[in-house]
Amino acid sequence: MTGLQIGLASAKGAPGVTTLALALGLVWPGPVVVGELDPAGCDLAARLPLAASGGLAGLAASEVTWESLAEQLLPATGTCSLLVGPADPMLSRAAVGVLAADLPWAARGGGVTGLWDLGRLEPGSPAWPAAAGCDLVAVLARPTAGEIAHAVSLLDQLAADGCHVGDRK
Repeated sequence: MTGLQIGLASAKGAPGVTTLALALGLVWPGPVVVGELDPAGCDLAARLPLAASGGLAGLAASEVTWESLAEQLLPATGTCSLLVGPADPMLSRAAVGVLAADLPWAARGGGVTGLWDLGRLEPGSPAWPAAAGCDLVAVLARPTAGEIAHAVSLLDQLAADGCHVGDRK
């Protein structure tokens, strides 16, 4: 399980992607990074008593390696660290656009599991390259016909792009 990279996304609305990413990170059985890559703006810093400096925005000015990523992480538990993104959508979108492709690879290189909050995902999103770098992408949806239809469409688009979205038999 070391180095496994999991993207968590929604296709419509806000069905709890950030909450699930954080909850999984807090109970994960080994070293894990919970990273906010939501181009619409991130909210862990607002939910938790965390410093607003560094994080995703601080990393955007560096070459992305495991070492530079580790410098921007905030500890949540003994095994869970957070890569907090900026709340401002313009800053978040810019940082995600610069970093998304490299973050799963950097965490994998450090032997750390990555749980990546990709927010509302669609082709063309700055977070799409992070999904492509993950070993598995899970799409969350509320149990309504509209949200399920959007989720199925997104899963088809991810699979067509070569992303592993699970067994679709």
